[in-house]
Amino acid sequence: MHGGVAVRGGATFVLSGRNSVITRNVQPSGGGVHLVGGCGFAPLFIMSAGAIRGNVANNTGGGVYVGGGVFQLEGGTIDNNRATTGGGLSIANRANVSMVMRDNALIAYNTATAFGGGVFISGGGHLSLARGTIRHNTAAHGGGVFQSYNSNFTMSGAGGTISSNRASVNGGGVTLNRGAVFSLSGGNILTNTATQWGGGVVLSQGTRMTMSAGLISGNRAGSGNGIWTDTSTTFTRTGHGGTINDTIVRR
Repeated sequence: MHGGVAVRGGATFVLSGRNSVITRNVQPSGGGVHLVGGCGFAPLFIMSAGAIRGNVANNTGGGVYVGGGVFQLEGGTIDNNRATTGGGLSIANRANVSMVMRDNALIAYNTATAFGGGVFISGGGHLSLARGTIRHNTAAHGGGVFQSYNSNFTMSGAGGTISSNRASVNGGGVTLNRGAVFSLSGGNILTNTATQWGGGVVLSQGTRMTMSAGLISGNRAGSGNGIWTDTSTTFTRTGHGGTINDTIVRR
């Protein structure tokens, strides 16, 4: 058994009722929802209302584990879930796995003891944030979002916000690790905090970030309030380049 709701193969699951809640489930991965493909088929989970709340995963994906297919978060709330990685949601290490987040969707108050308080993305996983908010999540690394192993994260449009997340070590808002790619062409990274490096964003171990629009402001850390990068990474500003009101530190 995986999660309160398991969606497999080519199945589609729609969560649309305002009072629909998936809650108080405990599993190794995907405490609330577990998606996994098979035999060439990919599942689809569409959430436009309701909540995935108060679930626990001993490993990854306290609220949701996406091990195949697409998780489409158009509305509703993923909140107060817990895991080792991906307190709110974990997108696994497969190239055909993705999550689309938009409209008034909210990922909040989730906790990861290690990586990705709000969202954890690894391998070929992809997260697209056009609207919606990731806020008040906590982790050791990547309070809001943690990316690793060639994963891809895109923020576009004016409505997406990563705010008030906290990392007890590095990367209050977003942490990139091991070849991950982050494209910021709209949205806001605001008032996130980290004890050591990168209140807004941390880039390390061959990662790449491109910023053509958006705002990074009001973040705080021991070093690099806005962005902290090491010498193996690439940070590029194109077009208007957006606005960075915080310090950038390269080590």
